[in-house]
Parts: sequence; C-alpha cells; structure tokens
Amino acid sequence: MTLPSTTTPYPGAVIAPGASIHETCRINRGALISAEAILAPDVVIGKNVMIEGKVIIQRAVHIAENSALLGPVSIGEQALIGPGVIIGLVNAETDSRDTHIMEGCRVGRAVQILAGLHLGRHARIRAGSLVTGDVPHYGLAGQNPAVLERYACPKCGGRLVEIRAVFGAIDTYCEDCGAGEYRFPRLFWTDAFNRVLLPGYAFGELDPNPYADPIWDDDREIGSV
Repeated sequence: MTLPSTTTPYPGAVIAPGASIHETCRINRGALISAEAILAPDVVIGKNVMIEGKVIIQRAVHIAENSALLGPVSIGEQALIGPGVIIGLVNAETDSRDTHIMEGCRVGRAVQILAGLHLGRHARIRAGSLVTGDVPHYGLAGQNPAVLERYACPKCGGRLVEIRAVFGAIDTYCEDCGAGEYRFPRLFWTDAFNRVLLPGYAFGELDPNPYADPIWDDDREIGSV
C-alpha cells in the first residue's frame, strides 16, 4: 500500500503498513517494502528494490537498484549492496534461513547469496558471484560457486599479508596502505585460499583456475550507486 503523500517522503514507493523506516532514509521510486522491514537512519534504497519478509537494515546502508532482499535478512552498518543483487535465495544446504551481512560489506552487482549464510565484517563479493557458503571477516570472494580469493583491507581493499604466526593465529597488515594489524585463526589462513566457501565457515574443493586479478575496484565490481 502506498502511504498518502502527507505522511511519506517516498513518492512512488510501496510501503506496507507496519514497516519501521527512519525519517532520514531515502527510498526511491518502485521500491516495495514489507511490513516487517526495519530501516535505521540514513539508509538508501534504490529504484525497484524489493524487501520481502523480516529485513533489518542498519545505519547508512546503501542498497542499489533492482536488488531483492528475501527475509529473514539483517545487514550491518555502512554495507554497500550493488545493483541486481539477490540475498536470501532458498538454500537446501542449511536448516537456517537467517542471512546475516555484517558491517562494512561490499557486495558486487548481480551477486546471488543463498539463505542462511553469514558474510563477516568488511567482506567483499565480486560481481556476478554465487555465494553458497559463509564468508570470513575481511574475506574477498568471487566466482560461481564463490571461493575465498584472499583477505582484503577494510580501508583500501588491498591485500592483507602475514606478519607473524602466534598462538594458532595469523597477524596481518595491508601491503598497499600499511593498515593493520588484523588477526585470523590459522585454520582460516592456511590452505583456505581459492577453496569453495561452504556453510559453517568451512572450505570445500580447491579451484583449479583461481581468479588472476588481485585488484578490487568499486566501479568495476559494484558500479555507480
């Protein structure tokens, strides 16, 4: 149901009664928002975005046009979701349907993410990928099905490289901007790269043809939002 223009700053959007939308949000024409949706301050919803079921979107998240969020889904602060993304597709591999996208994630255009999965803090997903497993914090994943290519600096997207191993963990820093130190469990570092991501933060088969381009570029992966 479209709310009367006297009570909504979102002309052309269809917002079901009961939806909780902060007054600082921006919602573009063609958006469809369910009654169970909760939008925190400064959220931007692009044209023709569909939000179905219980979807919680935290502060300053940007959802680009023609994307679909199929709840239950939660998205952390300052995440950036590219155009044509589908989050919450039916997943026969897990009993859980709750999909969690943590703060600072960057999801490329036309990505598909199965239901019940977790994307860790500042994870990055390349355009056109199919995510069939959980992505660790700072993980950069891509392909179909998605594999863990490397870990990416949350500040610049550069490659995180090992400084030292300590007590079953790996300390890293960004070889591009020098930011750090970021710590990972050894199991998430040793033999994890270029393996298919699985639910439960597990790793599957080794990809025989790993992605050759180490660069992350927002314009290429996400496009203008």
